[in-house]
This record gives sequence, structure tokens and C-alpha cells, in this order.
Amino acid sequence: MINGTGQVSPVTQQAVLRAIEEMGGIKLRRRRSRSRDPLGATSRSGLVEVVMHLISPIEHISIANGQIAIGPIAHCPPEKFFRPENRFCNTHFRRIIDGAMDELNRVRLRPVLRTTDNLKDGQLLADISHPDLQGIILIGNDGPEVDAFLRRCSCPTVSFIGGGRNGQPYVASDDLPGMRQAIAHLKELGHRRIAYIACPRKLPGFLDRLNAFLVAMVEHGLEIRRPWIFEDSIHVHDIMAAVEQMLKGSSRPTAIMCSYDAAALGAIRAAENCGMSVPRDLSVIGFGNQDICEFVRPALTTVEVPTYEMGRAAVNLLQLRRINGEMAAGMSIRLPTRLVQRSSTGKPGGERRSYVLVNSETGG
Repeated sequence: MINGTGQVSPVTQQAVLRAIEEMGGIKLRRRRSRSRDPLGATSRSGLVEVVMHLISPIEHISIANGQIAIGPIAHCPPEKFFRPENRFCNTHFRRIIDGAMDELNRVRLRPVLRTTDNLKDGQLLADISHPDLQGIILIGNDGPEVDAFLRRCSCPTVSFIGGGRNGQPYVASDDLPGMRQAIAHLKELGHRRIAYIACPRKLPGFLDRLNAFLVAMVEHGLEIRRPWIFEDSIHVHDIMAAVEQMLKGSSRPTAIMCSYDAAALGAIRAAENCGMSVPRDLSVIGFGNQDICEFVRPALTTVEVPTYEMGRAAVNLLQLRRINGEMAAGMSIRLPTRLVQRSSTGKPGGERRSYVLVNSETGG
């Protein structure tokens, strides 16, 4: 939308741009075309490398005695990322990979999954030059090594990182449909004061999600309040502290829209620390519909990201690139998100009550 694309009216676009300007602006990378030719192999046999790039620390989430435990924040060795104990941290990537693996097997290509924290690894660079390699699918964390790695890929490549930077074919979610449904749902319930838990702007994928929130708020005639947009951290305990500050104000939000499901967990815990009940006193919506949603109480209303279908779509895009070569360069696939209604949203009913912040360590 900011680059003049998307199904958004000019009036809405101008209103969102004004909101962005008031927030200090959002720097976006512009896409540049490329003319590098792929190998263009059309064989339906051969290898496809699915490369998971993991460099960001993870915030461990686990279930013990029916309770959700959060932390610590630590680097996870790539070879351990997909172990069962990290189930609630790897849902997004695991489902993408499941979809990609199933589709690669269906089209009779042989998938090889590799997790790495070093895209300059000599063995990796040698493997992506193997003559039997028919394609590469790159997922995971962005970083300074990503662009150089993609330039080294001589075979057709599809990336989930960078949003099509340098004309690279990519797959992503279209966050606007689900965000529109979420804000419409809150408005229909009677909410007018809605906060948003974003992510730091250095995480490019979440800029689209913030943009979608701004668009949906403007389209529904709802006020965007800068103090109610938190984007300083992705860690649950930081989010809890920020939401507690919002809820202590004389004018507080009655609903919180979150850019990912773990953030919604932080918002719910913050409400509990303030003596509030979800959804009676505060409505909360997540984003992702990840595995942790099964265990959040109350059951979390969230926007579902079609991760499994995104994995399959990446293989289809890879096939187009293999068959059509440069004609498929710069192509992208965005799959729509949708709202999944559960029990964490309701009509605003507690805004006139006064609350005391409960010290979670001392109990008072």
C-alpha cells in the first residue's frame, strides 16, 4: 500500500500515510529488477534444498502442569530448532516446511532440509552448486548474509525472506484481509479504543502487518493512537510491561490487536496482573493461529496465516521458475489470511471499573 500497490482507496492511503508520518515514518526497501539467468532445468527429478536460516534468539515457550511457561530468551542451535521441545517456537516455519516437503514429493522432486546459522558455510555453498540441484527454497531469519547467498544461487530459487528484494521470487501472507476482518469484528462488538502490539521495524515482514492494521483502522473510522502502538520488542515479558502501562492509564484500550500469537499471551497476562479478565474487561486478538493457541485460556481469537499452503505455493513458484526461467523472475505469491473467532473477544464492559496493578511476585 505504501508503495502504491494493494486494494486500498486513495483516501485511505493518504490517511494511513499521515499516521505513518506521525509515527516517525517507515523506511521501506525498494525492489530492483535483476537480469541474472537461472539454469532453467525442466527435469522432474533431482534435488531441492530447503534451507532454514536461523540466527535470531528464540523465547522458549513450554507447557508444564497445564500452565504456559515463558523463557528464557536464548540462541538455539539450528540442529535443535525442530525438536519437539521447541514446538511452540517453530510452528510457523515447521508448517511451511511441511507444505513444501509434501508438494515436492508430489511433483517427484527430492527435498533436502538443512538448518543453518551460517549462509557462508563452505559445504552449503558447495552443495548449492551441485549439478543435480533443481532449486532452492530459503526460509527463516533475514540478515546481512542473505543477499550474498541468493546471488550465489545459480539454480532457480524462491525465498520467504526479504519480500522480493532484488527481484527474487518470494512467497508471503497477505495480512490485510485477516486484519480487516479482525478490526471489523472488534468494531462490531463495540470497541473503539484499540491498541496494537507490533514488532521492531528492523523485522521487514512485520511492516506489512503494521501497515495492514493502520489501513483497517482508517477504513473503519477508528482513531490511531500512537502511545497504544508498541514496537520496541518481540519478547513476551517486555510486551507484558508495555500493556500494563497502557491499562493503568485513565483512558485505556478496550481491545488489543497483536501481530503474533505469543504477543497475545503477553497481553492476556498483563490484563491478569492488572486484575482484569479477558474478554470481560479486555479483548485480545493474536495473529498466526500457531500451536500455542490450543493452550491459551481463554481460547485465543486470532488471524490465521496459511503457512502450510505457503509452503506448497513456494514449490509451485519454483516449478514456474524452473520451466519459464527469467520470465518468472520477480514473481510473488501472497496468500490471504482470515480471522478465526474463539473466546478472547467480547463486548467492552469494564472501561468504567478501576483496577489495581497486582505485583506478580508478591501477589499484592
